[in-house]
Amino acid sequence: MAVSMTGFGSGKIHRENWQCSAEIRTVNNRFLDINIRLPTGFQRLLQPLKQIVQKTCFRGKVDCTIVLSDDAANNSLCLNHDLAEKYKNLIGEFHSLTQLPVTINLSDLLKIQDLIQIPQPDPESDFFASLIEDSLLIAIDQLKSMRVKEGESLMIDIRERLNISTSILNEIEQIAKDLPPLYYQKLRERLAALDGKLEFDEERVHQELALFADRSDITEEITRFRTHLEHMESVLEEKEVGRRADFLLQEFNREINTIASKSNNAAISQLVVEIKGQLEKMREQIQNIE
Repeated sequence: MAVSMTGFGSGKIHRENWQCSAEIRTVNNRFLDINIRLPTGFQRLLQPLKQIVQKTCFRGKVDCTIVLSDDAANNSLCLNHDLAEKYKNLIGEFHSLTQLPVTINLSDLLKIQDLIQIPQPDPESDFFASLIEDSLLIAIDQLKSMRVKEGESLMIDIRERLNISTSILNEIEQIAKDLPPLYYQKLRERLAALDGKLEFDEERVHQELALFADRSDITEEITRFRTHLEHMESVLEEKEVGRRADFLLQEFNREINTIASKSNNAAISQLVVEIKGQLEKMREQIQNIE
């Protein structure tokens, strides 16, 4: 089943006093490009998390943001013991050297940067690693659902355009069948307009007609175009659609361009413009399919 490369998912988990939020966004891209933003200190989880994403996303640009927050942060403060110990030793050393009393109040302590801290998650803790991974998995599940739903919509649109292209091709084929007799009729009319001023050989007229029919014969191109239409239907049923479908569209355009140049007919040229419009719309949709 084809899935869209465009999607969004979010996951949020509360455990103990901590909350982890994960958001993942994907857009179309020729190759797989994963970018994960993690809380400070958690870079060791980058590669394992990328491997989790790679199980779902095979192409596209993936942006993921993970945020850790302490639910009790507004009510929870802690003392930086290492920094406090350093200041204690420094004050003791100052007193020993000067024999002067040192008086410190709360306002002095609050001026010392990083002495009073909000509790920070421990990057080496398995608790936080599990919290991050589980929130990401929830976000990925949402992403999958959205991409599948969007993929179904894209498939409906592409198949409708394939049907329209088939109908247009049938019109082209019918017009092409009538071209040799029409050319013969116009040729006779032009010769008749000469009113005997130029002698012509009837056999030569038939030779010209045969040459025209051979030059303007688009039967082979129409047959190949139909084969591509059938092939596209089977490609749309595969798991990874995008690249093969994009290649087939190039073949579609090659055949339809040849049809336009060989037929040299205004009606067919107009139908070619219509069918190329459908092919362009399909190309835009297929570029969003993984």
